[in-house]
Amino acid sequence: MKKTLLLLLIFICIVNVSSQNVISKDNSKTIEQLLDKPISTTVINGDTFLQRDLSDYLNATLGKDGGASENTQSDAHHGVSIVKNYFMRPNPSVFTLQKYFNQASKEFGVPVSLLMVIGQVENNWAQIGPSIDQGWGIMHLVKNNYCNTLGEAALLTGVSQQVLKDDAYQNIRGAAALIAKYAGKKMKTFKKPEDWFPALSQFSGLINSELRDMQASTYYETLKKGVKATTVWSEQIIIPPMGIIDLKKVIPGTPDAHKKKANEADSQKAALTADYAPALAAFTSCNYTSGRSYAIDTWVNHWIGSGTYAGAVSWFQNCSAGASAHFVIRNSDGEITQVVAIANTAWHCGAGGFPANNGRSIGVEHEATAANPAMWNSTPLQNASATMACYFKGIYGFPTTQNVSPGICGHNDMPGTTTSCPGPLPWASWFSYFNAACSPAAPTNLQVLSQTCPNIGKTLSWTNSGAPWYMDVSVVSNFSYYWSKDVSNLTSVICPGGFCLSGSPCTNASNFLQLQPNTTYYWRIWNGTANTYGSSFTTPSCVYTKTACSGPFNDTGGSSNSYTSNEDYITVIKPANAVSVTMNFNSFDTELNYDSLFIYNGANTMAPLIGGYTGTVSPGVVTANSGTMTLHFKSDPFTNNSGWTANWNCLSTTGISEATEATSVEVYPNPTSGKFTVKNSKFNALSLMAIGIEVTDILGQKIIPQTFIHESGTWSIDISNQPDGIYFLRFGEEYRISNIKLIKQ
Repeated sequence: MKKTLLLLLIFICIVNVSSQNVISKDNSKTIEQLLDKPISTTVINGDTFLQRDLSDYLNATLGKDGGASENTQSDAHHGVSIVKNYFMRPNPSVFTLQKYFNQASKEFGVPVSLLMVIGQVENNWAQIGPSIDQGWGIMHLVKNNYCNTLGEAALLTGVSQQVLKDDAYQNIRGAAALIAKYAGKKMKTFKKPEDWFPALSQFSGLINSELRDMQASTYYETLKKGVKATTVWSEQIIIPPMGIIDLKKVIPGTPDAHKKKANEADSQKAALTADYAPALAAFTSCNYTSGRSYAIDTWVNHWIGSGTYAGAVSWFQNCSAGASAHFVIRNSDGEITQVVAIANTAWHCGAGGFPANNGRSIGVEHEATAANPAMWNSTPLQNASATMACYFKGIYGFPTTQNVSPGICGHNDMPGTTTSCPGPLPWASWFSYFNAACSPAAPTNLQVLSQTCPNIGKTLSWTNSGAPWYMDVSVVSNFSYYWSKDVSNLTSVICPGGFCLSGSPCTNASNFLQLQPNTTYYWRIWNGTANTYGSSFTTPSCVYTKTACSGPFNDTGGSSNSYTSNEDYITVIKPANAVSVTMNFNSFDTELNYDSLFIYNGANTMAPLIGGYTGTVSPGVVTANSGTMTLHFKSDPFTNNSGWTANWNCLSTTGISEATEATSVEVYPNPTSGKFTVKNSKFNALSLMAIGIEVTDILGQKIIPQTFIHESGTWSIDISNQPDGIYFLRFGEEYRISNIKLIKQ
């Protein structure tokens, strides 16, 4: 999965579902009822520990000890009885944990806010383990076949690995020690939280750099938004939002901010999958069986139970895991990653004596955990899951009966399994999203809102929304070819912005739509059932003409602000009687390879191109020797840099006294290809006065400074080595200076 897609938002709604979560098969008890047990408090050396009887809750969510779930696929990674044992132990209170975080921060110099947010993302401040990828404790110290941050932390802190598993304070110390080590000596120069990104990426302990960066980005996104979460001991974790955090310049391997902008317009630049367009590709090379032995007739929902979205993807790519799922869904925004192709059999619900379980089903892991059961209430998570289920129902036609195979099941509904996975999935709420996705309303009130020159983009809006919905834009009314964009759960978009040419790879920037001036476009919205067509729109042609001989030429943001997206305009500088126009750039900064300024030597863009400029290499001083300069600027829908400041001036024929018919000087041929003759018809061989001739360019620079003594009445001059353009011949005769315009072509 590409780093440029770490911040991709497939669904943007973030309202929580408020329904109670029924978690047992007989629908007898809710999470609230199972957690409604007394809490005992113990104080040890001034630290407060909380303990509650979680046995009913854990049996309902993780399964009972000694069952087949310990040996069935997709549950084998949990070590259920061990996890339950840690839950039943006294856990430090939120107040005590805050003290631990502060102490570790002071000891190792790692910002306390980063330590706290890592602990919340990984285990919701619960000292439990192992996670899906064999991580331990609040801070997820890992020990598996591809990472051993647990062992490394033990060496750094001088305590045993078992102590790091059991003791929350030492677990936090171990994490802080590791992060400080990974940051190295540079940490003394760190000024912003983002400076710690590489160290946090390495600390995450996942299987490859892309997943490590993904998890580090999750830490920062969580810190940016802040946290308000409830533990299973009924305490609230509150981490204030950090505000502005900019990862564009710190994520390794992604120097171009254009490729990693975290907004919906950029989402289609990801490596998407052929099975399901909104899903990102992170296919494993193992942990599945090629092909299928049974027809697909079952959808199976799982939950991670203990761990994270990135941790699950990482574990399924570990060839020692022996488990996988077709898809994994992130809690915060509904991002989906595909790990196994639909055509292949994932190992997610196998059970002895029931060989059809895996072969007949599509398995989906959801980022929800026993340490934070409220994660199941995420609207983006449920919506993404149910919408995807509806999509595959349309392809394979599996029944919509609940909790039975064939049909839509939890892992615990599959034959031969005794697991409690998917834990407290709120089935009623999930099916409401499923039914809405399978019976979409049509978009109505399709409108085009024009933006003003020099911006030629359009805002396209409509009423109603759903998922997965797509918008197509074409320059032909029959849509024989078009650019497409996922508009799921949206009611407006700015066009262009993330529209990818249908049938072409969306990783290639040349395949993205960029509107052209004075062009008619057609658009439609697909709601999963039918297309609804909007009115066509025509983009304007934005042309500005300036006739002054001098003036400023800045981008649309002026000297202090950036230019805007989707600009496409032409400026023609055409002063009266000008023989040249010179532009002097004082600064220049556009998005490299995406936003460009083109300069022409003439009155339109068909004139000779002087140059195209992008990035931070300034055009410097540019001259149009035709007397007219045309400048054409185009920006794409994404990153906007600071632009440029410049000034122009012209050289005008006004005030230049050219030789007339009465003069004694003749120049021929004019225009010339390089060689020409100057003749003085009043040449006097007896005169002792020297005759001076010099040639200058349009800027007044001397090209040929010469003085000719009265040897004859004609002189031959060669400027073949000079570029084509306008020159001036200054001819001194007696006490008068004559100027003659000379054209070389």
